[in-house]
Amino acid sequence: MTTRVRDSLIFVSAALGMGLLFFDVKLSLSGDNAEFVILGRALAAGKGLVYLNNPALPPGTKYPPGFPTILAAADLGFPGSIAAMKAFVVLAYAISIPFTYLLLIRHATRGIACSVTVLCLISPILLEYSHQLMSEVPFLLASLGAFVCFEYRKPGIVGMVPTLLAMMAAYYTRTAGVAVIVSILLLLALRKEHKLLVIVSVGAILLALPWSIHTHIHGGSQYLQKFTNVDPYRSDLGTLSILTLLERVGENLWSYFFRIIPSVVLPVPYLSYPTTSEFNLLLYLVAAIPSALVLYFLFAGLWLEGLTSSRVYLGVYFCVILLWPNIWSGYRFLIPIAPLLYFASIWSVQEIGDRLRARRKWRRWVSLLAAVMLFGSNAVASVDLYARRGTHPPNWDAYFKAGEWIRDHSSPDALVACRKAFLMHLVSGRYTTGYVWGEPDEVVAEMEKSGVNLVVLDELPYNSTPEHLVPALNTHRDRFRILHQIADHDTYVLELGRISTLPDSQDMEGLSRDAHQRLQDGDLDGASTLLSRALTRAPTQSELWIAYFNLGGAFQRNGEMEKALGIYNDVVAGIPEYPNVHLNLGILYYDLRKYDASISAFRKAISNGVDNARLRYSLAKAYERLGALEGAIDELLMSLKFNRDLPQTYLALAAIHEQMGNDVGAQAALEEGLARLPGNQAISSALNAFQSNRQHDTKD
Repeated sequence: MTTRVRDSLIFVSAALGMGLLFFDVKLSLSGDNAEFVILGRALAAGKGLVYLNNPALPPGTKYPPGFPTILAAADLGFPGSIAAMKAFVVLAYAISIPFTYLLLIRHATRGIACSVTVLCLISPILLEYSHQLMSEVPFLLASLGAFVCFEYRKPGIVGMVPTLLAMMAAYYTRTAGVAVIVSILLLLALRKEHKLLVIVSVGAILLALPWSIHTHIHGGSQYLQKFTNVDPYRSDLGTLSILTLLERVGENLWSYFFRIIPSVVLPVPYLSYPTTSEFNLLLYLVAAIPSALVLYFLFAGLWLEGLTSSRVYLGVYFCVILLWPNIWSGYRFLIPIAPLLYFASIWSVQEIGDRLRARRKWRRWVSLLAAVMLFGSNAVASVDLYARRGTHPPNWDAYFKAGEWIRDHSSPDALVACRKAFLMHLVSGRYTTGYVWGEPDEVVAEMEKSGVNLVVLDELPYNSTPEHLVPALNTHRDRFRILHQIADHDTYVLELGRISTLPDSQDMEGLSRDAHQRLQDGDLDGASTLLSRALTRAPTQSELWIAYFNLGGAFQRNGEMEKALGIYNDVVAGIPEYPNVHLNLGILYYDLRKYDASISAFRKAISNGVDNARLRYSLAKAYERLGALEGAIDELLMSLKFNRDLPQTYLALAAIHEQMGNDVGAQAALEEGLARLPGNQAISSALNAFQSNRQHDTKD
């Protein structure tokens, strides 16, 4: 048995073990996994690639049929079993791990190939999707398989057949498989295998024709149509222009290289990489490390090693995802290249270490730090992932319970309008549809036109419910009747077409009154529950938002900062122009030592009409904590314009001048304060101490 075979068997066994250890039978909260299941069951039932949740059985043109076909095979063998479908994904994950090793060992040392493969075994992003009913892991297997076949192929046309089939399997698994095809063709061109280039190009076109014909007959590819829109969910914004395309690429560059790639390579739990709304130098520096290593691999490696298959594929794949709508950008799109990102990082660290070989001590410390960062962060994040498996958030549990109630209490031909229609179909077994995101009359008219019988009012974290569904229900109360409410939740199943028993204004007053009483009694959690319910039913009532804001203040005074922060962020979303919430957020962020966010919140409070001496003083202290002393001085001077009778302002101004080595400015601030507030003990003591220190320094 060769070393490669032995290593591959060890890795596939380890991958199966990790896949089973992290196996979770519950559905993902993404609607995509439910969509795949529906398409797979339709194929298994002999109805073709159609959506069974819709009574019209519309054809599927969004996803290629590769992954639904695999799920159809699982459903034929084990009808109705989600676990059986997931087992196929675990198998794909397990095989992809030794494929990673076999691909990398062609161009790297055994040590690097094994290190990258072990990193894949503990990668939280791969383990999270190792059992999900999503196409990312099957696509990972198909794409790696294509390059393994290409690297190990025999000479001639026949030897190229496995590569052709594997790369087309990737294309039929995900639309992004076009990156695999382009990469293989580019490699053939670079290696001047022109005959094979022509044959493989023709073969790829012929094999892609069936899917192209299918999508053309049924109105075209949904992905292609959405790709050409400025916003895939807002066709009214028009199609892409050169300018908007460049804006998309720029936004994707920032997102992937400062947020998403770092979160894959160095996935530190509870660490949020930089967002466009705030500047944090430390986070940017941390985020820049993995991205810089990947770029070093691509560009410096190009000069050192040339265009290897991994380097070509990584470059082509980046080009594809940078062109994709930025609203879809996320770490899911990096799963197919996660092994290559790990390889790029480890290869770059070793290459940089080799260049430090004259300084062995530095080389040893660089290697050790890289190992701790890469393997440590991934291991810790995977442990955190394992601890979170098997549970859904309470609002999602309520949503699924609503589906179960519908399954047990409704007609088999009922049509349900809701968010996440594909998930609701899997849980309820009923026909499902979304609702129009429009004005109340439009929403209800479309429901009636479609023949909707039931409506689910949910608590899911999507704006469409409070912005479109709730106003429609409130405007047309006479058209709806509550059939069922999930216990301890504001998730309802309603029937369309009867007189409503929706909560009226008196109910809302009662909720508000009870919430206020609980707040007075110190039952903050109880008050939070009641106000949350009230806001779900009446999300446009500013009085409720202000009451909710006051509750956040109570949590803040009670030292429950995370609860206060959550409430303040909800209030910002509900009434963004309310200045006091930004003021409290600034104070809260300061207490949490998030000084960048504190400054941003204080600035928003000022722009919304709150501006006074104490706010400017707080803003100055935040600047001081960041080391922006000039900015701190500016804010303290603004504070004095509002109120010249606050002793702490003079003391802070003097302290900052002293930090900057400006003794004259420090003394002037204290003397001005004492002149304004004669007899103030704090300022007088500070001035005496300052003068005494100066005299001591002069004698020295």
